[in-house]
Amino acid sequence: MSSRAKPARAPELTEAHEEKLKKLRIHEHIYKAAKLQSVSTAQANEHLGRNKWKGNLQGLMYPCLGADGSAKGFRIRRDHPEIEDGEEKNKYVWSNDQPHLYFEATSRQWLSDMSVPVAFVEAYTSALAVRSWCERMNRPYLVIATAGCWGWHGKIGKKTNEHGERVDEKGPLPDLYHVPFTGGREAVNIPDSNYHSNSHVRRGVDALARFLQGRGSQFRRATIPAEGGVNGPDDYLATHTDEEFRAILDSAQKMLAADDEERLQALAKVDAIEYDRQRKQAAESLGIRPETLDREVAKRRPHSDAASHATAGHPIALRDPEPSPQPVDGAALLEEMRMLILRYAVLPPGAEAALPLWALHTYALDAAEHSPRLCVTAPEKGCGKTLVLDLLDALSRRPLASANTTAAATFRLIEAHQPTLLIDEADTFLPDNADLRSVLNSGFWQAKAFVTRCVGDDHKPMQFSTWCPVAIALIGRLPATLYDRSILVTMRRKKREERVERLRHDRLMLEASDIQRRAVRWAGDHIDELREADPAMPDTLTNRAADIWRSLFAIADCAGGQWPELARRSAIIMMRDREDASIAAQLLGDIRELFDSQRTDRFWSETVVKHLTAMENRPWADWKNGKAMTQPQLARQLKPFGVSPIDLRIGDENKKGYRREQFTDAFARYLEDQSATPLQPAPDLDLSAISKRYKNENVAAQKSLQATPDVDCSAVAFWKTGGGQ
Repeated sequence: MSSRAKPARAPELTEAHEEKLKKLRIHEHIYKAAKLQSVSTAQANEHLGRNKWKGNLQGLMYPCLGADGSAKGFRIRRDHPEIEDGEEKNKYVWSNDQPHLYFEATSRQWLSDMSVPVAFVEAYTSALAVRSWCERMNRPYLVIATAGCWGWHGKIGKKTNEHGERVDEKGPLPDLYHVPFTGGREAVNIPDSNYHSNSHVRRGVDALARFLQGRGSQFRRATIPAEGGVNGPDDYLATHTDEEFRAILDSAQKMLAADDEERLQALAKVDAIEYDRQRKQAAESLGIRPETLDREVAKRRPHSDAASHATAGHPIALRDPEPSPQPVDGAALLEEMRMLILRYAVLPPGAEAALPLWALHTYALDAAEHSPRLCVTAPEKGCGKTLVLDLLDALSRRPLASANTTAAATFRLIEAHQPTLLIDEADTFLPDNADLRSVLNSGFWQAKAFVTRCVGDDHKPMQFSTWCPVAIALIGRLPATLYDRSILVTMRRKKREERVERLRHDRLMLEASDIQRRAVRWAGDHIDELREADPAMPDTLTNRAADIWRSLFAIADCAGGQWPELARRSAIIMMRDREDASIAAQLLGDIRELFDSQRTDRFWSETVVKHLTAMENRPWADWKNGKAMTQPQLARQLKPFGVSPIDLRIGDENKKGYRREQFTDAFARYLEDQSATPLQPAPDLDLSAISKRYKNENVAAQKSLQATPDVDCSAVAFWKTGGGQ
């Protein structure tokens, strides 16, 4: 009788390593799927990078398998690590500086299955041992190893610190975002047994619990008993029955974080000044964002002193989503923003491209030289102004809505938080608030986005930043200086036949959450490219108009696809249809029209005022407090242009008036040259001839903007970039 053939050993594993894996009761097909390999020191150096690690590196090498199954690096459990003070030193060595999670190969099939719970362990070997237990017990888990209690949290990029230095930024690894938790997916953490005795380990486990609970997970912690010879789940499974390990998982407790609650209660009892001193460090130690800490502390502040609470207000809490783990297609992202907006709002021509570009601009603000104000206006209530602000609130970076504010609150808010300000009902307070208008005006240009105030008992002059994106909604006309810095979206009341979905804010925020994360990632990946951008300009956009659109054109060009063309078409339409930004320039134009139409070179002041106040769709008839412009008010408006009323004889009468020659310089400087060839209408606007360099045939099919029938073709005849055409 022939003896049974001995199973072949897994390729590239020594007998010693294979025997160790079997003692841990790890199934052969599972460690084969893990692609383990026994390596010598020379082989280790080839995988890890020479001179990275010293000494005898012989050991068992694990490829660090990512969520997509590819190796993100290598990690070696050394057979002979150095011993210092009776402890193994550097028993693990690895190849890359960028940390990654380890996704066990055979359980990766359940990555997106919300019904399958997730098991977190520290060591790669523990991941293989737990997965083998899952097979024996027929209990599916997605098994992930973090490579240490804090291995899920590491370097994710660079940031600028308070000293202006570029330093490493740390946070939850992007790999975590490959795993969906929203909606209550169950997760269990099985830390090593030193969780009981090591506070550093406990903080790491508790911080992971808070992070995943914040993403919607039902998170529990299982406890490995502190026994001799038992460190991780792999050791426990090697020396205990499967039923005993099942009892540990079944008794896993939901994380209560009693220590965290005690800390939050203590912070809720300190005054505002002391809280501000502790805020950043406390948030870091708790593993949460400062804005989240603000909300949690506010909930725990005592309510007995209601009057004090009412006058003190609430801390500012802003949304700061984590970046998407995957690179983002900018054209597809903008298109998704555009389609979301069009589901809920009926927009004027051009706005459907301008709004998503402006929303993405809020994420790329650091790359911009100018931040255009976005003015959403309407002639009457019920036209959708607030709806547009709600959509921008869902799509923009760090949005902060307000229906009233002051200059002092605004610049202090911007200095502290740099939000995206969404100001509604501006017609009720902005026209009469010159200080607030100056703050909002100054934030248009980054180089000059500051105001100066004296602070403290010694009245020390200090600068406060005013640099942030601003959107303003109001009925009627925006004050001239803000208008001159704005993209104007003029809303109209929806017709019966214009159908859109009814907005549900809770659903909107859920729908927009992924867009926010992708916008953060796209802006971060392209920030340097946007800083260096010098986008081409249509000839009709010069001076301030070019400043308004430059940052949006840069984003459109960087995103590619149809967006370079859509952005410029939008700009041409919206800048053509807007009223003159300057009321004074509008006044000059109407006076020139009077001279031209009457074919005379002189008018009395009373004649000019009578003509102006009879004009429709002009502000002169209700110039101030609903009353028509007067002759003295006309004189005050013209004085800055060097034009003043003079004694003027017409026929037999002598009255105050104006001669055309007084306006020659003002007309030349502030109005378009009437001798230029008139712009001709082009029923079928086609920018393809001047935008082929932006075409991207590989972009997914998108719903294109429709050409506006009366757009002027000469307005887009030439684009200027740099100093040439």
